[in-house]
Amino acid sequence: MARARRLRPARPRPPLPPPLVVGAGVLLLALAVALLWWWGRGGDDGAPALPVAEQEPAALWRIANMYPGDVPLLGSGAARLAERVAALSAGRWKLVPEEPGVLASSLEVFDEVSAGRIVAVWSSPAYWQRQIPAAVLFSGLPFGPEPVAFMAWLEQGGGLELWRKLYAAHDLYPIPCGLLPPKAFGWFRKPLVDQESLKELRLRFLGLGGDVLARMGARLRRYSGADLPIALGGDYLDGTEFFYPSLDAERGFARQARHYYLPGWQQRPLVLELTVNLGRWKGLSPAAQGLLETACRDNALHLLAAGEAAQPDGLRELARQRVMVRRLTAQMLAALREATEAVLAEHAGRDRDFARVLRSWRAFEARYRTWTVRAGLPPETASP
Repeated sequence: MARARRLRPARPRPPLPPPLVVGAGVLLLALAVALLWWWGRGGDDGAPALPVAEQEPAALWRIANMYPGDVPLLGSGAARLAERVAALSAGRWKLVPEEPGVLASSLEVFDEVSAGRIVAVWSSPAYWQRQIPAAVLFSGLPFGPEPVAFMAWLEQGGGLELWRKLYAAHDLYPIPCGLLPPKAFGWFRKPLVDQESLKELRLRFLGLGGDVLARMGARLRRYSGADLPIALGGDYLDGTEFFYPSLDAERGFARQARHYYLPGWQQRPLVLELTVNLGRWKGLSPAAQGLLETACRDNALHLLAAGEAAQPDGLRELARQRVMVRRLTAQMLAALREATEAVLAEHAGRDRDFARVLRSWRAFEARYRTWTVRAGLPPETASP
């Protein structure tokens, strides 16, 4: 007689998670997923090293840093990248970011990396506007996209391919390596009532933002970042851009200019790159190339998260310094947008590559907007 099989009691199923509530949390989750998908991920602690072939030689790269290393995010991002490369290569590959001017002056770095006398430079594409006019569009556009849209254009809309094609003509290979919060509009000694307030002001603004303000009647001046507080205090400037609140609050501007304006429209998002000599890049094995690009993606995600998280504290510090944080009116933003369109058209008319990159972004933006206008929540539904 066959023995009856004993049936094991079924294990209870774990309860289903509660349904997600539609709101800001969902958008933040979606943003995080999108960032991780594109930029890749490697944790800060205990991340396993990528497999690098045993025959891969140990390497020491001295790279130029266009920002002082003690400047949070902008300059320190190069050191963090070096840490990630060392960790992922099990210490076989060392990047040594050198302070500005050590390997070459700021005016010489582009040519030195192009010629291979410097292996790479940590910078923003805006630095190369003189050599490659279209490069400025990859450092953040006036009234430009949010980081997720910018990354989508680079990876899926042909932006990165255009970027690298432009640089290849100069024997350079750019790797997107940092995303930062957008700049504030800037510091002003007197309040801005309307767009007419910009006329005849002595301002220090760079790149396309400076071109827009010049079109609106401002008189542009050139000063180094270190000299800006002195120029404001010495009655040589009426206003200037710098960076974002957490960094601006550290630089002593509040003693010279009390009016601080947001939002920054002139460079969104703020993009950093590692630009490698093309010959040196091609000389790397596929494993080493993948390691460096993975480290840059990790670095970009870290800088974006750290930068965004630091801005509330930056605003609180500005308030403690009795800075009047103001918001540009809708009328002023509309006037700035109109002037921006005219400036972009002028640049596109002068430079074929500029026109090609701008056309690529706008084609992607038009297609992407069919999604965002339906998927985005209206501002009034944001979490309190």
